[in-house]
Amino acid sequence: MYLIQNLESDLMVTCEEIMLLQVCIIVVLKLNLFMSHRDQMYALVRAFQNTQKCVKPHEFPRFVKCNRIHAKLIKLYVIGTTIVAILFPYDYQQPVVFALSLVYNIDTMGMTMFISVTVDTCYSEMANNLAIHFDLVRQRYEQLDLSVEPVLAVQQLVEVISYHSEVLDLAQKMVRLFQQLVFYLLLLISTILCVLGYEFVMYSNIYKALQVLMMASVMVGQAVIYTYNGSIIRERILSSSGSYITMLMSLESDN
Repeated sequence: MYLIQNLESDLMVTCEEIMLLQVCIIVVLKLNLFMSHRDQMYALVRAFQNTQKCVKPHEFPRFVKCNRIHAKLIKLYVIGTTIVAILFPYDYQQPVVFALSLVYNIDTMGMTMFISVTVDTCYSEMANNLAIHFDLVRQRYEQLDLSVEPVLAVQQLVEVISYHSEVLDLAQKMVRLFQQLVFYLLLLISTILCVLGYEFVMYSNIYKALQVLMMASVMVGQAVIYTYNGSIIRERILSSSGSYITMLMSLESDN
């Protein structure tokens, strides 16, 4: 009843508190991924290193290019989250209070920002590398020449199938590690965007509305990292599996 009687003031404050609480929950979930699942994370990193041994020298530039792009995106991501952390949601009409609050919370803001950036970029880079692996599997199936000597043909086929098996195992490990985080993150981000949308409609101050837009852009960016990369992996899995089935059908037709 108190909130209903004070819609213009207290409800907005409550919305900001709920939104910030959800942001903190997201960061705690991300931190928990590294703290309570560190053995799985190390195992996943080692699995990526082992799978990388299957990559041929002329295929490495694709991974290098991917890593360079991610290095640039990390810089943009850090800049964006830093701006949001500094500008949101303080009241700049009280500069002294703002300065004291900023100094008091600077360590917490830094931890929140870098934990979020670390986990998001870690997932994104792993997902993109995994997608490249599946694309390489597809290419190798398509480039198989089974008309050569039987011993050589069997050797090539075993190598490709072994590589495909390793990449599928890698994808399974990655799904097991990140699936819970992704579910809760997308759930919380959807509610955060609802709160930010309400605040954007209610605010008459353009400066405050821009703050809300910047916060919303960071939240949407996080959602895109997980949904886009997930869809890319799914597409590459289906593509590599299709090439495998096509190869089997060609073997049957030859026989």
